[in-house]
Amino acid sequence: MAYDEANSAVPWLGTRFAGLFWVSQRPLKGNARSMVLDMFRPLALSSAIDGHWGSVEAMLDAELLPLHNDRTVLRAMVPGDANAYASGTADPMVRQYAHLPEPEYTETSVIELINGPISEGLAAGELAVLTIADPANDEFVGSLVLFGASEGAMEVGFWVHPDHRGKGAAAGALGLAVEFARRSGVTRLLARTVPENRASQRVLERAGFARGDGS
Repeated sequence: MAYDEANSAVPWLGTRFAGLFWVSQRPLKGNARSMVLDMFRPLALSSAIDGHWGSVEAMLDAELLPLHNDRTVLRAMVPGDANAYASGTADPMVRQYAHLPEPEYTETSVIELINGPISEGLAAGELAVLTIADPANDEFVGSLVLFGASEGAMEVGFWVHPDHRGKGAAAGALGLAVEFARRSGVTRLLARTVPENRASQRVLERAGFARGDGS
C-alpha cells in the first residue's frame, strides 16, 4: 500500500524520465523509502500524447477515464463503491500502511466524500481518488490516489481490499495510473513507503520504479 507512515525509510530514485515516484501523503520523518520511474525514459514511454508533455503545473484529465488492462480497471469512484471502500479501510494492513485521514469510514461517510471533495478534486484536475475495479464485473477492488501536483509532478498511493489481494490488481492499477498521469501531462510520479512494506515495494519495482533519494 502506497500510503505509508514514513517514520524511518530509505529513498528510491530513478533516471531522468521525469519519473514515477512512490511517496506517502504524510510528511517524512527521518529516512524514507521512495521509488521513482523516469517518465522520459527513451523506450518504454518514448513519446508523449500529441507530441508534448503538457504544462509545468499538470492537471489530471478526467475525460481519459476509465482506463483498462487485462488485470484491472481504473475509474472514478461512484456511490456504489462506498460500502466496499469502507470495509477495506477497516483491514489491519490498510490501517497500518495506508494514509487514511479519517479515523473511521462508513458507507454514508464515503458517499459524502464521493459526492463532495472526491468529485470536486477530479473535476478540478488536482486530486484523483480512483477506484481499482475488477474488469470482469466492475466490482471495487481497491483505491488509488494521485495528488500533490507541483511543477509537473504528482504523488501516487494505493491499497487493495483484503478480499482481492494476490491477483495483480495493484500492479495493474499502477500501470494504468502511469498512463493516466502521462496522458494528462504529468512528468514525474512519486511514491514512498516504510522499509518493512516489502509487498508494495515489489509492486513498484515491477512497475519500473527504482530506489532514489526523493529529490
